[in-house]
Amino acid sequence: FNEETTYFAQINLLYSIFVYLWPNYVPADLYNSYDDNDLRKVLFFYDLGDGHYSFKGSYDGGVTPFSGLATDEMYLIRAECRAREGNVEGAMADLNALLMTRYRTGTYVDQSALSPGEALDLILRERRKELIGRGLRWSDLKRLNKDSNYAITLSRTLDGKRYVLEPGDPRYVFSIPHYVIEKSGIEQNSR
Repeated sequence: FNEETTYFAQINLLYSIFVYLWPNYVPADLYNSYDDNDLRKVLFFYDLGDGHYSFKGSYDGGVTPFSGLATDEMYLIRAECRAREGNVEGAMADLNALLMTRYRTGTYVDQSALSPGEALDLILRERRKELIGRGLRWSDLKRLNKDSNYAITLSRTLDGKRYVLEPGDPRYVFSIPHYVIEKSGIEQNSR
């Protein structure tokens, strides 16, 4: 295993096969947010040859996406907590400790922030970049959509029809399995 792995888990194999048979396009703004000296730009993505990139990174080195816990996520969680507590110095120390290992030797310049909000912005931006392909984006969107500063409206166009998912939309809530409702008598989540 990768030495940064704390708890090893993988995303469903069927999902992995689907992703690798039909390449996933990484949003251009995300791919372009990586600095040229950022090793993740080379290690996480491959060029599909048509102007698009697909994600290829996994902590196990294979095709099945990693979904466990690793030290990178722990650094980002602590950095975010520190920023939310107003500890800018501690937040940036955590972020820089992580990022210095992600750049070509001698090219990383420490990030700095003047306020907790600025630190939080930097940390959340790096969280999206670092934890790509781990199955965390959905829960991050649900969590961050509670704060209007970080709320995101998702939209996709398929066969000429535009689909939109607004922050706080009931479609963010998963349906409770039918057998659970039958056995417990609880009410189904509204969608």
